[in-house]
Amino acid sequence: MADEPLVKSWTNAVAGLLTILVCLFFLIGAVSYGIGSIARMGPGFFPASLGAIGLVLGLTILVNAMREPFRTSTQVRFRPFTFILVSVLLFALVVDSSGLIPAIALAGFVSALGDSRTRIWEALALAVFLSGGVYLVFLQLLALPIPAIAFG
Repeated sequence: MADEPLVKSWTNAVAGLLTILVCLFFLIGAVSYGIGSIARMGPGFFPASLGAIGLVLGLTILVNAMREPFRTSTQVRFRPFTFILVSVLLFALVVDSSGLIPAIALAGFVSALGDSRTRIWEALALAVFLSGGVYLVFLQLLALPIPAIAFG
């Protein structure tokens, strides 16, 4: 047992550490806005809450990285990373010229194709439901001043 490494999954360990660092950044930044109390929440309450939740999740990921069975090699999968990156770039390029709904639909469709097991109809269904959810939440409930569909 002395020959076993402390960290058994470096991928999860790095993910846990990065999550912890990002969430600490949010927690430190939220304090400068004033957290307030549960009854009278300040502007920093929500970022601080998300930072605290993320910090717990990052610690959980890090602890699990030390408890997993040891694997000698971890295969790096570039397809999901590439498709997610392309979907974010497409969203940024399309949202101003086409509007929020087409940009969300395109980003959802492309990112779903990052998993090689995803069928086209599943990616289309995700794009439709994601667009509908974004329309309801951001355009109807929150009334954000973003055009749903833009022509030009």
